[in-house]
Amino acid sequence: GNVYDGEYKDDMWNGRGVLKWANGDVYNGEYKDGNMHGRGFYKWAAGEWKDDVHEGQYKDDKKKRARSVPVCQRQRLRRRVQGRHVERARSVEVGQRRRVQWR
Repeated sequence: GNVYDGEYKDDMWNGRGVLKWANGDVYNGEYKDGNMHGRGFYKWAAGEWKDDVHEGQYKDDKKKRARSVPVCQRQRLRRRVQGRHVERARSVEVGQRRRVQWR
């Protein structure tokens, strides 16, 4: 399933976080009210954009401005983007981080 590791507020993704979809795509960046919102990096795992990494601004889950990240920077970015796999969520206080997986 998909895995989110990041900050929550009012039971929604808010602040910084990493979302890894089951298909391998990864977004590492800012969230607001449960959506990609602010600065972030998006990496495609397959298809026409396979291994392409875009850095840019997102608003309400849509890319606003982005640029491709040069190949020489991708190794460093991949290290930062790749999240750890977890089996279950644990409850936390508002403003703290938590990791959750769903199917």
